[in-house]
Amino acid sequence: MGDGIDKSSILKFIQSWKQMLNRGVIIYTIMPTKNKKEIPELLNRLKQLGVNIGFYDLQNLSFTVSERKIASIGIKSEKFEGGRIVVRMEHVDFAKNQANFFFSIWKKAIKY
Repeated sequence: MGDGIDKSSILKFIQSWKQMLNRGVIIYTIMPTKNKKEIPELLNRLKQLGVNIGFYDLQNLSFTVSERKIASIGIKSEKFEGGRIVVRMEHVDFAKNQANFFFSIWKKAIKY
């Protein structure tokens, strides 16, 4: 999130998570530790909304899991056009495995 996302993108992102939280979805996010210093206002806003935030450096890797049904993996590298590649799959077993991986990292993450 600290990597050049414009203000309108951040506002859309917050709105999306706000809608999910209003539906009763519990949101966990793991961010790079540099975000503590780079985007403190956004972190405070997310925390106020009820988002669970942890910090852990994933070394150019990002992933999401939505309701244990949809998973995506993002890999950052200068070798890819645009600097990263993202694979998104609607596959329940894969998403469940990604959720398990996420929570194994969550246990190690520094909580905000």
